[in-house]
Amino acid sequence: MTPRPAAVACAALLLTACSSTMTPDPGAPSAVPSSSAAVAASSSAPAATPQALTAAALVSGLQAAGLPVTGAIVYTAESDPNHKLGRPGGYTGKAAWSDSRVPSASAPGRNPGDVKLGGSVEVFPDVAGATARGRVIQAFSQASGLLGEYDYAAGGVLLRLSDVLTPTQAAGYAAALSKLTGVAAVPVGK
Repeated sequence: MTPRPAAVACAALLLTACSSTMTPDPGAPSAVPSSSAAVAASSSAPAATPQALTAAALVSGLQAAGLPVTGAIVYTAESDPNHKLGRPGGYTGKAAWSDSRVPSASAPGRNPGDVKLGGSVEVFPDVAGATARGRVIQAFSQASGLLGEYDYAAGGVLLRLSDVLTPTQAAGYAAALSKLTGVAAVPVGK
């Protein structure tokens, strides 16, 4: 039996989509585009699977949901401060932002992209990677007392938020992430 042309076309499209790799532009972190077209596309499009969402698309989606995301940074393998982007056991995408509700006085000396100033998303190939990373961060936070943050996992996405935000504000981010991924965002380590 010979395959139908439509089936062959679908298979070719899927293989092309799965085998393509993004080659990030080396150098400094890039800002998330904030064009009205990108916002309109992300707010009208149906939720994609967590694996299909990029860190940049997630930040755009959070902005489109009305969250006060400013100064977004999308990291490359070269600019990732944690050196986990694209590396074994690491994430496949990372972006960070500031939240305008976090007063600069509450995070003195912090660099742009620091979770304490707002938040970040880390995209993993699966839920196990996101959850494991969240647990490591929570364990370090509890053991050291140095860090404090809200961590939520939704599919392969880890959402990290500043502890300066109120629980209600953090829950707003978690609800938006759930809509974007189509998977309930659950607190990590709770």
